Amino acid sequence: MEETKEFIPGVSEDINVTEKAVKEIKRLMEENKVPEGFALRVGVKGGGCSGFTYTLGFDPEERPGDNVYELDGVKLIVDMKSSMFLHRHRA
Repeated sequence: MEETKEFIPGVSEDINVTEKAVKEIKRLMEENKVPEGFALRVGVKGGGCSGFTYTLGFDPEERPGDNVYELDGVKLIVDMKSSMFLHRHRA
């Protein structure tokens, strides 16, 4: 299990998620009755118009090599490969 990194909007070295996005994640989790302890997993795969497709889903567990962030009570997981593509992007 990876160490959870502190997330500071606009400052985080790896990924920047806006406050509006965090509120939307919380809304979706509540609306879809996502169990406590699940995290939002963000991924990037080949495909799509720009050559990439972004994936989002709720996941109950971390995997080896995952980067884990805590965003105002929301856990965000990004696998190592996807982190390279998301570095310094804004959601």
